[in-house]
Amino acid sequence: MKSYSSHYERVKDPTPILLTERDEEIIWAVGRFRFLRSDQITKLFDGSRQGILRRLAKLFHHGYLARPKRVNVQIAMPGFKGMVYALGPSG
Repeated sequence: MKSYSSHYERVKDPTPILLTERDEEIIWAVGRFRFLRSDQITKLFDGSRQGILRRLAKLFHHGYLARPKRVNVQIAMPGFKGMVYALGPSG
């Protein structure tokens, strides 16, 4: 696995992936709602929570999703420990 210094920086050379139907649905949902928290995404889609979180990371590193550093308090919620996702340049 490639190392990175921040949860907000993409790895330079991510391992190639093939988009799945679920990946496309996740990207569409994030685009439709503009921002979604990782906990909202894990509730919207079938699969294990950990598996979806790993896939979100891959979609981020490949540029399909973005992790905005500054988000509205209503989206992030005080005490929220997950990530907020938006569409990335490839999304």
